[in-house]
Amino acid sequence: MNKTILVADDDKTFHRIISRVFAGTGWQVETADDGVKALESISARPPDVLLLDLNMPRLGGRELLSRIRGNPRLAMIPVIILSGDGAPQEQALGFGLGADDFISKPFNTQDLISRVEGAAVRARSRRKESAPPSVKEPSPRQVEGAVTPAGAEPTFSSAN
Repeated sequence: MNKTILVADDDKTFHRIISRVFAGTGWQVETADDGVKALESISARPPDVLLLDLNMPRLGGRELLSRIRGNPRLAMIPVIILSGDGAPQEQALGFGLGADDFISKPFNTQDLISRVEGAAVRARSRRKESAPPSVKEPSPRQVEGAVTPAGAEPTFSSAN
């Protein structure tokens, strides 16, 4: 199964560049050329990672990020801001809005791929940690010493 990146940027040339960078990496690249289209796409099918430009028409990147972080169903999506403005103040603002990472344009392609992979791995780990207890594996201590009579369903204690 391919992992999905949504590129939210109004520059169509940038869409093609990102598609080439991730060709053959197991990532499917989807694009949105403004914040409204990006929000519609994210709401319909959340991507594994969002690459976000801050300056887009109709709905800017800052507002889009704020809406994503304010929606419990979407809040865990890793967001990497890609910006031509790499000033420290801009980076601090991006992190303050809830971005997971910030990459200045122009960027090193291998660095971008590594950061996207890392963001996806961290997000999967956070989702596993936040899963309800009923779907988590029992700890070895819970299983240890459990004896089940023939024909009975096993039970696990919640004590540690």
